[in-house]
Amino acid sequence: MSFLDRFRGRRPAPAPSTAVTIPEDVALRLNAGGVPLSESVVAALREHLDAADAAAARAAEPAPEAVETERVPFWLGREKAEKTGIEEALRDRLERRRATEAEDAPPPAPRRGRKKTAGPPPQA
Repeated sequence: MSFLDRFRGRRPAPAPSTAVTIPEDVALRLNAGGVPLSESVVAALREHLDAADAAAARAAEPAPEAVETERVPFWLGREKAEKTGIEEALRDRLERRRATEAEDAPPPAPRRGRKKTAGPPPQA
């Protein structure tokens, strides 16, 4: 549009809703392969959208290992083991604990109080 058209009040035709202004440095990089700019822009946008769709699909599927431990903090996580292995480890741990408690416990104190007799006191 010329200067005179602007001076007279004419406005430029509105750009279509799909028109985009691309900075020159980006346009040079997209045009570097010798492909027309419109085709390279469409190809780059399609590649970006496909990558975003693939990332969203990967994020929607939980990892097989993360399903069980996903919501458990790392300090509360337990190692996977066979059922019998867990039971045996628990039994061993309880036995060791009871053994150390028995070793550390002081001998029982003598009981104080009345002595019990086997029957009623003899009467005279």
